[in-house]
Amino acid sequence: MDSSPRHRSAVRRRFQGVSSIVFLCSGALVCAEPPVKMSAAQAFSSNRAVLVSSNPYVEIALDSNGEFTIGTTQGDPARPSDNNKKLLYGHPFPGTTDAMVRVDGVTYQFGQTGTPWTLPPQRQGSALICERTYAGMTVRQTLAIVKSKGTRYPDTVAVSYTLRNTRATVCTAAVRLQLDTMLGDNDGAPFRIINTGRVTTDYECFGSSIPPYVHVFDNLSNPTVFALLLLTGVGFRDPDRVVFGYWPVAVNAWEYTVVPGRSFLGNNGDGVISGSSPDSDSSVIVWWGVPAPLTLAPGEETTVGLLYGLGGVTFVTWKPFNIGVVAPSELELLPEGTGYRYLPDPFIVTAYVENTAGTAVSGARATLNLPPELFLAPGESAVKPVPPVPAGGDTQINWRVRTFGKYNGERLYSVTVDAGGDSKTVPRAVTVPGRAGCAFGRVTDNRNTPLPGSRLELVRNGAVLGTVTARDNGTYLFGRLAPGRYDVRAVRGGFIAAMVPAEVTNDDYTSAGTHFSLLAPPAPSAMESFPYPNPVRQGDAHIAYHLAAAARAVVRIFTPDGILLEETAVDNAQAGWNEFRWNINGRANGVYYYVVESGGAVTRGKIAVAKWNR
Repeated sequence: MDSSPRHRSAVRRRFQGVSSIVFLCSGALVCAEPPVKMSAAQAFSSNRAVLVSSNPYVEIALDSNGEFTIGTTQGDPARPSDNNKKLLYGHPFPGTTDAMVRVDGVTYQFGQTGTPWTLPPQRQGSALICERTYAGMTVRQTLAIVKSKGTRYPDTVAVSYTLRNTRATVCTAAVRLQLDTMLGDNDGAPFRIINTGRVTTDYECFGSSIPPYVHVFDNLSNPTVFALLLLTGVGFRDPDRVVFGYWPVAVNAWEYTVVPGRSFLGNNGDGVISGSSPDSDSSVIVWWGVPAPLTLAPGEETTVGLLYGLGGVTFVTWKPFNIGVVAPSELELLPEGTGYRYLPDPFIVTAYVENTAGTAVSGARATLNLPPELFLAPGESAVKPVPPVPAGGDTQINWRVRTFGKYNGERLYSVTVDAGGDSKTVPRAVTVPGRAGCAFGRVTDNRNTPLPGSRLELVRNGAVLGTVTARDNGTYLFGRLAPGRYDVRAVRGGFIAAMVPAEVTNDDYTSAGTHFSLLAPPAPSAMESFPYPNPVRQGDAHIAYHLAAAARAVVRIFTPDGILLEETAVDNAQAGWNEFRWNINGRANGVYYYVVESGGAVTRGKIAVAKWNR
């Protein structure tokens, strides 16, 4: 295809003189200008009806031939600069993002070849679907707006293809999808890939090397539009091959030959990045069933797909670095047998660092600051050196982070970069949900070591309603519960049994975990303590403290301002573990401090009071 500006301008003028694309939305017909990057055949098609599905964040446009585009409406509420911007080229006029299907080795252009539509482009709820059959293989394309893992808003589009073998014999299949990425006015939108960095030239990955997600920018230095492409672990069959490549040589071609160094951001080599094709023209090509095709038995079906939409970055300008921090904005609690885990697990926090100093910067470091309920995966370090960055260059630092939901809701953390005797801290938050209709939590010893095999009993009004066993990670979960208040008792041989209250709701964001520790003796000479449950919801907070020998102990409780509330002397404290109970009736919600002294030794800690809402 001739993609020169002269050719495309001529196509635009000729198209406008012949016909118009028809925009169909809520029953209204609106004449609209066609996209620039079109073949002559597309340009002379007439009265193509375009279906639209949108919300306050994002919009999908589906053409009558099955092609689609994606753009923003108001975009991320926290980022006014991404209002009414393109995420794929041509939006809201489809024409350059295309899919192909290969059945038994024969390639078909989805929507443009094959039998008539089994289901012509149509709306089903808020989703846009269409379906065709190729040699007995039914292929349904579904475009649905879903909640983003990067922003917590429904500003992401799930693009999927469901393949079903309607023949009486086994057949093979593969799918190729090319996204013509364009963010805002930049048709050569660059990428950042975890553990790889910026990508502005041909880049290829296969199988397990395919990144779980990719960030897409309108500008690497100071992005105003920011997208997130999720490739693996999104509920569809994962891709087998992914190429980040130059659109003009990829369009309408099943295969793509990677040319190392071939740029899609300044392709003509004149040193000027125009942001428009053919100088700048990026795309993502994704294959499923390559090189080994998918095999489907008679009646069998499978679904492949990906997620593409907004992606939320916390970005600050600074000297000597611009800093962008990205990570999931919300996790998902996934039940697993009698326990659970959070997805992604671990989740990745990435700090993009770009040198703005004009000279090389070395000796900098980055620190991830986490609250207690978030912790680093094994082998990670909170403080990491920033590799030397040349003038105008950039790098990235990644941390793998885990949680078991000890505290739910929005959890705050930050990244601090130290360079040249100064520092900059970038705040970020992740929402850790609970699980509706469940009582869940984690059992550990007082050193936060999980205690798998512990017996958990669900109690209500003194009656045991059920029993489960903690999994290898110490988690437990009681499901399918009616809303209300329960108690969970943990029992394990050699440990002191404990009980904590649990409130079950019908909402993921108000159903909180019931985490607690069972007492395990520390080293004989140590004086240790910890409170449980923490936070305490009702009744008593238990302060467990360990003495090396029998002695007199004094327990003091303080307000957040350091005012002494209570002081209790325990004359007969025994060697080993002891417990002091502090009743929270009449105490306001907040954080309180305790100190235990015995024989000149001191141990201290904090108790969070968070009473049930009445």
